[in-house]
Amino acid sequence: MRLLLRHAPTGLFYAGPEQWTGTTTEALDFQAPDLALDFVSESRLEQMEVILDFGEAGFEVPLKIVGMGA
Repeated sequence: MRLLLRHAPTGLFYAGPEQWTGTTTEALDFQAPDLALDFVSESRLEQMEVILDFGEAGFEVPLKIVGMGA
């Protein structure tokens, strides 16, 4: 399982500093929920969701992040 960040309005995944991608394979794996949430908070990102990507086509679990960002 990979733990990714996705910008909900655009559907783009975070891939690195100032880099976004449309594919899960190029997205950065945060490996732990606390790392992803800390990054969202520190970067003041808005409208983000954590994606649990299980690597099977069409099997991912989106979790909306509430109350973080700018």
